[in-house]
Amino acid sequence: MTTTTASRLRAGVAVLLFRLNTRRRRRAAAITAALLLLVGALGFFAAPPLIRHAAERQLSQALHRPAHIGHVAFNPYTLRLEVDDLGIGARTGPGQLLGIAKLVVRVSWGSLFRLAPIISEIRIEQPRLTLVRDQPQHFNISDLIADAMAPSAAPAAAAPAPLPRFALSNIQLDGGSIHFDDQVLHRQHVIDQWSLHIPFLANLPTQTGIFVQPRLSARIDGSPLELTARSKPFLPSLDSTLSLTLRSLDLPPLLSYAPVPLPVALPAGRLSCDLTLHFRRQGDSPEISLSGSVDVEAPRLTTPDGAPLLSAQALHVTAWDLEPLRQRLHFNLIRLDQPVVDLVRRPDGRLRLPLPAAAPATTGKAAAAPAAPLDLSIQQAVLNDGTLHFADAAPHPAAALSLNHLNAALSDFALTAATPAAYSLSASLGSGGTVALTGSLRPAAGQTQLHLTLQDLALAPLHPYLSDAPVDVLDGRLGLSLDAAADWSKPALALRVAQAALQMKALHLTLPERRALTITQAALSLDGLDVAAPAPASAAAPRRGRGHRRAARTPPAPGWRYRLDTLSLQKANLTFADHGPRRPVTLTLAPLSLTVRQISDDLSHPLPITLAAAVNHKGSLTLQGTLAPAPLSAQLAVDSKGLDLAPLSPYLDGVIKATAASAFFDAHGHFSLRQRRHALQAAYGGEAALVKVRLLDQISADAFAGWRRLALSGLRARYDSAQGADIHIGRVLFSRFYGHALLDGRGRLRLQEMLAHDEPAARRPEAEVRPAPAAAVAPPLRLAIGKVVLDHGRATYTDDFIKPHYTAHLDAISGSIGAFGTGGAPPAPVDIHTQLTANGPIAITGTVNPLAAAPSLDLTATARNIELTNLTPYSAKYAGYPITKGQLNVDLHYQLANNQLSADNHIFINQLTFGEHVDNSTATSLPVRLAVDLLKDPEGRIDVDIPVSGSLDSPDFSLGGLLWQAFVNLLEKAVTSPFSLLSHAFGGSGGEDLGYVLFTPGAAELSDAATHKLDTIAHMLTEKPGLSLEISGRVDPASDLPGLRSVYVQTLVKRQKLNDLMDRGGSIDPAKVRVAPDEYSKYLRQAYRNADFKRPRNLIGLLKSLPDAEMAKALADHTPLTAASLADLAQARAQAVRQYLGGKIDPARIFIIPPHLNAEGIADKGAPNRADVSLK
Repeated sequence: MTTTTASRLRAGVAVLLFRLNTRRRRRAAAITAALLLLVGALGFFAAPPLIRHAAERQLSQALHRPAHIGHVAFNPYTLRLEVDDLGIGARTGPGQLLGIAKLVVRVSWGSLFRLAPIISEIRIEQPRLTLVRDQPQHFNISDLIADAMAPSAAPAAAAPAPLPRFALSNIQLDGGSIHFDDQVLHRQHVIDQWSLHIPFLANLPTQTGIFVQPRLSARIDGSPLELTARSKPFLPSLDSTLSLTLRSLDLPPLLSYAPVPLPVALPAGRLSCDLTLHFRRQGDSPEISLSGSVDVEAPRLTTPDGAPLLSAQALHVTAWDLEPLRQRLHFNLIRLDQPVVDLVRRPDGRLRLPLPAAAPATTGKAAAAPAAPLDLSIQQAVLNDGTLHFADAAPHPAAALSLNHLNAALSDFALTAATPAAYSLSASLGSGGTVALTGSLRPAAGQTQLHLTLQDLALAPLHPYLSDAPVDVLDGRLGLSLDAAADWSKPALALRVAQAALQMKALHLTLPERRALTITQAALSLDGLDVAAPAPASAAAPRRGRGHRRAARTPPAPGWRYRLDTLSLQKANLTFADHGPRRPVTLTLAPLSLTVRQISDDLSHPLPITLAAAVNHKGSLTLQGTLAPAPLSAQLAVDSKGLDLAPLSPYLDGVIKATAASAFFDAHGHFSLRQRRHALQAAYGGEAALVKVRLLDQISADAFAGWRRLALSGLRARYDSAQGADIHIGRVLFSRFYGHALLDGRGRLRLQEMLAHDEPAARRPEAEVRPAPAAAVAPPLRLAIGKVVLDHGRATYTDDFIKPHYTAHLDAISGSIGAFGTGGAPPAPVDIHTQLTANGPIAITGTVNPLAAAPSLDLTATARNIELTNLTPYSAKYAGYPITKGQLNVDLHYQLANNQLSADNHIFINQLTFGEHVDNSTATSLPVRLAVDLLKDPEGRIDVDIPVSGSLDSPDFSLGGLLWQAFVNLLEKAVTSPFSLLSHAFGGSGGEDLGYVLFTPGAAELSDAATHKLDTIAHMLTEKPGLSLEISGRVDPASDLPGLRSVYVQTLVKRQKLNDLMDRGGSIDPAKVRVAPDEYSKYLRQAYRNADFKRPRNLIGLLKSLPDAEMAKALADHTPLTAASLADLAQARAQAVRQYLGGKIDPARIFIIPPHLNAEGIADKGAPNRADVSLK
């Protein structure tokens, strides 16, 4: 009992005694005092143990856990109960569920008068609650929760009982703590330093209008929490205000206790908030209003498997009125600082977004009331220094894009307001470039205005999205400035572009067939473009009458309609790069100007078009006319002057290895193009020319061909893909042209090496042979040329294979070719003249028609006074002799008819003279000088005709081959049959037998025929003093040995006659002695009788008389022959010829060479008993 209470009790007793001035009153007072003393004694001393015991027992039974109370104190006069050290143990095992250091409850005596409990004080000091989760859905208090949720066994009341009346004052809870042990997630959570103060809480009729103002403060895992409220919980309106303040609450541990799986994970983030919640109920319609601010520090969202989604430095949201039940959301500020968004699109095209599971469909019959329109307003929304990473696996190859330094702002935004909201966005792309967007937005009116700026946007990272485009974008930079307005309030979206400017720089494209295109710089501007989206067509028709309505087919929506008055491209720079050829092609169109007018969705309407450009800043090209896209048609006036075509020379690499050092194109005419249903038609009329063409050999970088002007005038060309082409050229002028043919040091004609050759195809395995399909017949080409004029051309031939090298120049090539073509026109007259430098003229005349179905020609070519000394390098190399003098005249006549070529080559060489012999391994072994001397007439002239002929249908036909073979035959004839050529030179015939002199077998005497032949040879040698004669005797053992025996017998017989004549006396010439036939037997018998060998005799020893034949045979058999007899005979025959010719020509020109002792090596049909003669 406190001192104040005792003083009050004594004062009361004194007053009571004063008033009890009677005995009865004194007795009553005594009884009352006794009762008060008894109550005090019971209350102070008896009640606490009873309360403690009963409380422990009741608590243990109700909670199924041991309960313990350390100390209980009760004041029966003030109705104050104090409990110290209250504890509720764990259901099993050691530990404590709940502990309270002190519990104080003070009941007011007014409860007796109010007939309702009135608690003037409830104070709990240092409550300690321990919660344990040992299984995913089980806690150490799960049984208590289950008991509390269990249905009551008492019968249900017909109507819920009214809440008993009460009044609570001065509720205090201080120094509390809650310890949560999560054994499933192995985490510990602590809510400490929490206190709860409720000044007053009552539902008494006179006190229900008083605000209840609780106040709660605590720390959640170290994060301060403060909650204040004002509420009238016992009024029908439940008018309440709740204020919540929280600082740096770690969110990831709390989200792990979400009742349903979340589509995202929050590995990091700390929550701070300062919120005020207003609640009020009007009838059955509650009203909830929320205001305040929320801050999340360093939030980080990931997918459940840990892939990053969003991270930021901070998120700040301030709202001044959020009424979710009324669809009213008013925000003051939404700010996101330094967010990093990782957006991923899967290969199937779906985004990797954390989408919640779909809610189950409702099955209620009554339709929900229509929701109120959303009233959303944002005074300011800001995104600071954000980053967006976008990984897209849908295209092939995959794409990766990023936006850095992303800043965005939205101000004064309201869905229902008529005033515009301002927005802006800026960012830099990770691959290069920046983007900026500003504008205003009227959501209620469905309108927006914007200004978009792109600077240096890199196009290479966008390549995967352009895989279906007809061109491949390899690299480039894009710039865009756009002012536009959009209106989506109507069924059809309306877009108006007030002004747009597009810039492209360093754009590298790959066209079909791997051709490269480079646009160095280009710009495009648009003014006043209106685009209207097509309005959706109605899909349903009204139903009339009864019955079922069949689904109507949705009519196709009308197409987009557009119109652009003028598209202008000025001062552009377009670079075309093609890396397909072996040498890349780079073509720059600069400056380039293009104007297209009246562009619309009507593709058949011809578009006026004007194009002006130069190639590599050289020349000009102008196209002006109309162009219709569908069906394709064009009518263009073409004007080109000095257009540079040299950059296109790499396309010639497939034909010839040449580089165009310069080439320009001139044209003036009209071009038309028309696409028919099954054919494409094109036509050109006017003039065209290739000028200042200079071609360089890629091997040596030397100029090998060129011309000043190749002009086609009166050109009319028509092409039809189904009917072929018709080309008529009135006149072709080929002016100031030149060509250079080079034979290099390896003996190869450089032009052959310059011609491109296809690589030999790899040998493939043999496969089944199948008949090839018939090739499509190409449309015919009909060509007609009125005249070809050659003006001041020249040609050069250089031979580096010969040493010293040889060079020839043809100058002043001029002339003309008349009309010819593929039709049946008569042959064209040809008249061409030129001159070999420092020599005489060369002329080609006649007729020709090379384009006719059966080509024909009749050409005559003449060359006069060609100095042969210039050909000394060739004569020294191949003939072994330099030319010191000589001139050449040539007359050639070629005729071609029915594919049969006949050529008459008349060659006249005057005074051809060779110098001293030059030792050369490449020189021919043929007797060149002999051949020349044989061909010369007495005046030193060579005049020969070499006719050749052949069929062009023969696969082996070669005009050069025919001429060479005829020349070789002439030389071989000079070697093998020199007297034949010599005979023709002297106008004779039959000279094929002058190469030998025949003798009687065994004899060496010249016959009359032999002397006649030697007279002819002597005359020829007299006329050709430069020739010498070689004589070689020849014998044939098979016929000359019997002949020697026969001559020996004849000699013996003749000798007998000489002896007889000598005996008679007189002068005798043995050469003139002849044995007459009637004298033959006489002198034969004498020769036989005088022979010195054993002869048959009769019985008396006398010589037998034998017939003439037997005697001649006996003499012949004893002819004295030796091994040198045949050689002596051959030598005698040579001497006989030499002796005969020695008197007619200088003996110094006659030489005897070793004899031939057999018949081998004879190529003619003459007898082998001879003396061979040859010219040297």
